[in-house]
Amino acid sequence: MSRRGSGAIRILAGDLCGRRLRYPRERIMRPTMTKTRESVFNSLHKRTKGAVFVDLFAAAGGMGIEALSRGASAVHFVEMHPDAVRCLRENLSALRVDAERGVIHQCDALAFLTGDLDAATGGTANIVWADPPYDSDAAALVVAHFDATTHDGLRMLVVEHRGSFANQDFLRLHIRREKSFGDTTVTFFEPNREDGA
Repeated sequence: MSRRGSGAIRILAGDLCGRRLRYPRERIMRPTMTKTRESVFNSLHKRTKGAVFVDLFAAAGGMGIEALSRGASAVHFVEMHPDAVRCLRENLSALRVDAERGVIHQCDALAFLTGDLDAATGGTANIVWADPPYDSDAAALVVAHFDATTHDGLRMLVVEHRGSFANQDFLRLHIRREKSFGDTTVTFFEPNREDGA
């Protein structure tokens, strides 16, 4: 979740369609744009249903809660900002999401990847979404982690960022597609088959 702006958003589809989510009043972050969320989940299509979904840089949980609404079996929300985590807890409580389906990890997302991803998900993280701050190198670091490390359950890594990864060479990943939304790009990575994913 990029740290710009604030507001409230609605869930677009699924069991929780139309429900509103709270976001911090302070201008510390902004929700992923509606058209971007819709495009990402249309591209994921049936992969979301039954998947274990990881929402890195989750803010108040818009992408992860959208995944729950669309049938994800569980979502791991990773966010360190206290105000965002407070809103995330309120959103999950208001939507009556069971604690086993909506798991909050209040910590740094990059530290979570290197230390706790497989332990936290039992090695079953199927879809990882990352929307780090645009004014950092976190998107490149997330991609570099998954390109250097095999996670057996991973089926798709989706990253919202600026710029493009299209001209880069990867070891364990390949780009399935890359979509642009103004100055924002969403890149869908899949593990190479020879790495067991």
